[in-house]
Amino acid sequence: MTIETMMNLHPLPEEIFGRAFRPLPQLVLPSDAESQKLFYEALERMIHSPAGKLGGDGVAVWALDQSYVHPDGARRESRIVYIEKYSGSIAYRWPRRHLRNLTTDDGSDGNPCDRDNLRKLADQDYNWSFYSRLVRALGPLRIWLATVEELDAVADTPHATAREWERHFNTVYRETYGCLPPKNRRL
Repeated sequence: MTIETMMNLHPLPEEIFGRAFRPLPQLVLPSDAESQKLFYEALERMIHSPAGKLGGDGVAVWALDQSYVHPDGARRESRIVYIEKYSGSIAYRWPRRHLRNLTTDDGSDGNPCDRDNLRKLADQDYNWSFYSRLVRALGPLRIWLATVEELDAVADTPHATAREWERHFNTVYRETYGCLPPKNRRL
């Protein structure tokens, strides 16, 4: 997916997204979501790649190649799964021991849960079920990054922190879709 295509997939202002965000070169393929082990290894390759270890506070946008329909809000199509801030680097935000949280379901037997509602899966921390279902059906999964400095350099209104940028992007998303991305729970 090119950056130009990505700009049309979400409500982030084009001039900011197109000039500030860049994708990590690695991605998580649908075949990587066939098992928890493969999924963990793909996340680790992507997040702990040299590009994922670059320093600076910023915002990460987790996005799929194909769109899904929100089960709530305006029930519009989106490709954005998660908008989050990070401090230091995305690799620092997601140390290897915490990547395990993305490849498990709380209280499950290791098999993906068969619930259909993405928001419910996300809210109940059925992370393996959530991500494996999305990536197998709509993947690949990519992470787009921008540091506070990169965002401020192209924005009309700069924000002092990654948290302020995260809140800004989630607010714009909520105004557009009537809800937050599935893995976001608060502004």
